[in-house]
Amino acid sequence: MKYLISLLFLLTALVTKAQVQYREGFDQDTVDNTETVYLYPGGTTAATSPSTAANATDFREFGALEVNIWADSLSGSNAGSAILQGCYDDACNVTYDIATLTLNGAAQQVSRTEDSEFSFRKFRVKATGTGTMSTKLRMGYVWKRKT
Repeated sequence: MKYLISLLFLLTALVTKAQVQYREGFDQDTVDNTETVYLYPGGTTAATSPSTAANATDFREFGALEVNIWADSLSGSNAGSAILQGCYDDACNVTYDIATLTLNGAAQQVSRTEDSEFSFRKFRVKATGTGTMSTKLRMGYVWKRKT
């Protein structure tokens, strides 16, 4: 009986792990004044930093995606926008705007976007600052493999 319970526990753990086919990641950068910064998933190691379209993760095999963007004012006030864009090609030359976070004010801002049928090859966050400001942008993401 003890072996049967242990076997059932092991099988349950394996099935649960097989169903949760997801990964997560994080990237961050600072946008200043009238600068435009692109945050791509992946590419955050010392060898590939800053992240670029070339070293960004390819999402062809993934289905659901959740992206969170945090904007923290470092100096001045948050001003500008952070746009979540889906990329149709490897170089992210052809993009589609999925969601926009308008940066305004000194308080931390958060944007959460979820897409259960993510069909783009890659994605990025395009952040553009305006006025006299410095803002720390962080992007956290979780995606699930297609079943």
